[in-house]
Amino acid sequence: MTCWETAPVTRVQDAWREAADSAMVRRVGIPILEGYDERNTNHAMVGTVRDSLRACVARLSPRALHGMDLLDAARNQLALNHDADAWTLTQQFLKEVDQAPKGTKTAPASVFAVDRPWALLMSVSDYAAATPPRWETADRLMKDLERLPQASAEIRLSAHLALMGVAREEGNDPRVMQESGAIYALWAANKKSMETDHALELTMATVSRTNVVLRQQGFVAAKRLVDSVYTIFAAQGRVIQWLEGLHFLYSDVYGKVAPPIQGTWWYQASDSGRIQRPTRGKVTVVYKAPVGRGSPFSDNYVSRYYQVFRTLLERYGARGLEIVTADETGRMFLDSVYSDPAAPAAEVERRRRYFLDVHAIPGIYTIYHVTDWRQLVDGHWLHKPSPRDVGYYFTVTLVDQRGRVIYGADQHNSNFLKELDQMITRALGT
Repeated sequence: MTCWETAPVTRVQDAWREAADSAMVRRVGIPILEGYDERNTNHAMVGTVRDSLRACVARLSPRALHGMDLLDAARNQLALNHDADAWTLTQQFLKEVDQAPKGTKTAPASVFAVDRPWALLMSVSDYAAATPPRWETADRLMKDLERLPQASAEIRLSAHLALMGVAREEGNDPRVMQESGAIYALWAANKKSMETDHALELTMATVSRTNVVLRQQGFVAAKRLVDSVYTIFAAQGRVIQWLEGLHFLYSDVYGKVAPPIQGTWWYQASDSGRIQRPTRGKVTVVYKAPVGRGSPFSDNYVSRYYQVFRTLLERYGARGLEIVTADETGRMFLDSVYSDPAAPAAEVERRRRYFLDVHAIPGIYTIYHVTDWRQLVDGHWLHKPSPRDVGYYFTVTLVDQRGRVIYGADQHNSNFLKELDQMITRALGT
C-alpha cells in the first residue's frame, strides 16, 4: 500500500509550483507554503494531493487486500473523509485478524503478525490521529480493547498514550486529563511493572497533565503533582532525564524572580531602556529572538510568534502587558568575532532591519552586544552564556506582576496562543 506514502512527494511538488513566485521563497530560497503549519498538515488536503490519493485508492480493490494492507487502506479513506469506507475496512481487518489461519500458504504469518489487542491498538491510534480526530470511533474501539481479558496493561498504556498525545496537540484539556488519569489508574493497578518498565511513559503522562494543571489550577497544584511523581521514582533511583528536567523547572525556574533584561541597543521603548524590564506591576512576555549565521532564520518561524504577540497586545496591552524581544549579536561575520571594528554596527543594523522593517515586530526590541569570546583550539569561537540565557530558559518566558517566571514555551504549536492567553489571564487576575 503506497498511496499514503506517495502523498508527501506530491505535496512537495505542489509546494514548488504554488510558492515559486512568492516573496518568501525569494527571501528564503526554499519552497515553503505561506502559512504552513506542520502539525496541521494533512497530505490529503494540500494542492493536488487529495486527487492523487483518491486516484491511487480507486485503483485498489478492497477484496484484493488482506491483513495490514486493510488498515493502511482505512487510513487512506480517513484522509479522504470517507469514514464509512474506512470503518468497513477496519472491521474487515479485525475480522481477518481473529479468523485467518496463521502461517499458511493462503495467509502468510507476516500478513497477520498481530493479535486482536494489537490490532485494536493500531486502529485506536489511526482514528485518533486522523485529521480531524475521529474521537467517537476511537472511543468505540478503545472500549473493545478495554473489554479484552487478554489485553495487557502495556497495550492499554500505549493506547491511552496515543489518545493523550492527540488530545495534547489538539489543545483538548479535558481529554488530556481523562487519558492521563487512565494512565495513572493503570499505574496504581500495576505499580511494580509500571515503575520498573514504563518510567518514560509515566513521565510523559505527568508532563501533559502538569501542563493543564498549571494553567487551570496554578503553580502550587502543578508543583505538588510533579513533586509527588518525582519522589516515587527518586526513592527507587529511577528518575529519567525528562522527569529530572520537569522537577528542575518547578523547583528552580517557575516561581523564581526573573533577572533584568540587559540590552546594548533599545528600540520602540519610550524610555530607551532606562526602566528595568521585566517591570514590576506589569505582566511581561520575553521572547528570545533566534540568533544564526548568515541570513538569519526562517520567516515563517519568526512571523508566527509575532502574529500571536500582536493578538495578545490587542487584548491586554491596555492593561499593562508588555512584550520584549531580547536579541543579541552572535558571530554573524564568519569566525573572526568582529576583527573589523565596523562589524558589530553592521550586524546590529542588519538585525534591526529584519525585525523592525521586515516583520514590524510589536512591543520592545533590544539587542545585547556579546563581547566575552574565546577561541577554541579548532579555531572556532565560543562565548560565555549571555544575560538572556541566564534565567530565561525558554524561547518564550512569561513573567508576572511580581517579577516571577510563571510559564515558558519552546515550540510554537497550534495551542501556543491559547496556553499563553490562559496564563496571562491568570496573571492579570481575570
